Amino acid sequence: MPVARGAAALARSGRNGGSGAGARAAAAPAVSPSLTLDGAFLRRWLADALAQEIAHRRLFLWSPVFAGLGVLGYFAADREPSLWAPALGGALCAAGAVLARRRAARAPVLALTALALVFAGFAAATLRARLVAAPILDRMMVARVTAFVETVDDRGAG
Repeated sequence: MPVARGAAALARSGRNGGSGAGARAAAAPAVSPSLTLDGAFLRRWLADALAQEIAHRRLFLWSPVFAGLGVLGYFAADREPSLWAPALGGALCAAGAVLARRRAARAPVLALTALALVFAGFAAATLRARLVAAPILDRMMVARVTAFVETVDDRGAG
């Protein structure tokens, strides 16, 4: 008997009081014992996992993941992207999520919210790069730099 099935059977039998690792294993989406993954099984497994995330109110914890995907998209860009495109895309996705929520459709709301977070991460990375931008020299050069010492931190031991 595979481990997942054994834990599920233990949780159903009530021998562990319905709490602990057995109950968590029974509540988790079941993974197919065979390694063949068809589209229907994957959709069913993802729907079960998403329903469990919603039931446990843990969807908010996925926000940094989607924003991080947007930052990764920024670093994968060939050249410095403009700021208006991800800002506009994020605003459109957020507006679409609000409109879809009024129709009580859960899947489009979640997808559009996730996409809005990806755009927000991309826009945040673009904005941060612009805020810390410094002049870039177009070629190597030798220059004279003059400055003055503002403070000295005198340490006795060096």
